Amino acid sequence: MRRKSIGFLKSSKKLLKKIRHDIEEQTGARWLEMAGEPAGIISQSEEEMEWIVGHIAPLVAVEPHFSWQRNSIYLRFGHRDFQKGSSLSEITKNYDLKTADCFAIGDSYNDTEMLDPAHAGMIACPANAVAAIQQKVTMYGGVVAKASHGYGSIEAINHFFC
Repeated sequence: MRRKSIGFLKSSKKLLKKIRHDIEEQTGARWLEMAGEPAGIISQSEEEMEWIVGHIAPLVAVEPHFSWQRNSIYLRFGHRDFQKGSSLSEITKNYDLKTADCFAIGDSYNDTEMLDPAHAGMIACPANAVAAIQQKVTMYGGVVAKASHGYGSIEAINHFFC
C-alpha cells in the first residue's frame, strides 16, 4: 500500500504543480504540503471552495488514480483508492465482517464514498449534513437524523442498534 502511495505522489507532481499554480493565481486559498503526503488546500470560504472544486474536476478527470476529499473549506488530494469507504471495506475484510453489519455516519463531502452500500449496510447522517450527503443517504434508504451533530449520531445509533 505504501509503495502504491509513493508511486501516486511521483506520478502526480506535474498535475499538482498545475493545480497549485491555478489556485495561487486565481484564489486567496492557501496551499498546504508536507513531505511524503499529497497536497491540500484551505479556501477562504465555501464559495471559493466550490469554485476550486469546479476548476480542478476536469483537470483531475484524466488521471485515473487522482482524487480529493473535501470537508467544507478544506480539501486534501490523494489516491482514489485511499478514502473512508475503502478503509471501511478493508477493516471489514480484515476482521471477517459482513458489509451489511457495518455502520457508517457522515456529514460532509469527505464521507461520500463511505456512505455507500458497497462499504456499509447501515448508513446515516445528522440533520446538519450537507445536502449532497443527505440526498445520498436518502437514496440508499439510510437514516437522516432529525437532530444535528453528536445528537444526530446518537439518534442514528439508536435507530440501528436499539
